[in-house]
Amino acid sequence: MATKEEMYKEVQLWKSSGKNKVDFILDKEYSKAKFEYWINKYNKEKAKPTKSSFKEIPKMPRDLAQLLVALGFHT
Repeated sequence: MATKEEMYKEVQLWKSSGKNKVDFILDKEYSKAKFEYWINKYNKEKAKPTKSSFKEIPKMPRDLAQLLVALGFHT
């Protein structure tokens, strides 16, 4: 059974080979389904989270919120 490191190396080799999946695995000892499983696993692990441009708004103190409501503002 292939290890994660071995299969990730295979995925990297395939990505740099320029071959399609079927041609790449012709002489390999694993199936296309298994290779696609490892490609998906590799891509999910290596995906970098995107940085959000949204900023968290701090929660308003309760007494200020009550004051604003009393003055007719809705929070």
